[in-house]
Amino acid sequence: MADNVNKLNFNFSIEGGAPVPYVLANEDKTFLIFFIRDDRTLEEKIARFNFKHCQQLRFGSPNEDLLSSHYLYKQGLESYSIFEVRDSSWIDELKTTLYSNSRLNVLEGYKHLVFCFHDSTFECICKEYQVDILDLSMPEIIDDTVVKLK
Repeated sequence: MADNVNKLNFNFSIEGGAPVPYVLANEDKTFLIFFIRDDRTLEEKIARFNFKHCQQLRFGSPNEDLLSSHYLYKQGLESYSIFEVRDSSWIDELKTTLYSNSRLNVLEGYKHLVFCFHDSTFECICKEYQVDILDLSMPEIIDDTVVKLK
């Protein structure tokens, strides 16, 4: 079955009120930064996801009020949550449209991730990702991430 949506569990929750997601990217690196709530201490912190070998990304609508219009909603998407889509139709589409002439399966092992925020949704296809939980301010993290993009 295509588009098998699986909720990912971390030791934090996406901040419900205003997670304020930022996407910083160039051709080589993609970062997603947003406010979280630490599940153990209930402190507000910031998560920075570093997506390795990001092939494509989508960022924008739907927001939480329109999440039911997302094509993956019936497979289990929920607000303020992070998901991995196994057997992704988006990855299949890329295989057939962009890489159909390639003898190598360049998207083998890639992940389709979905982040459902209050006012937006972020999706990407990446080989792997790393998440860091940071105690710095948002401006400091953005400045640090811009340096990492160079």
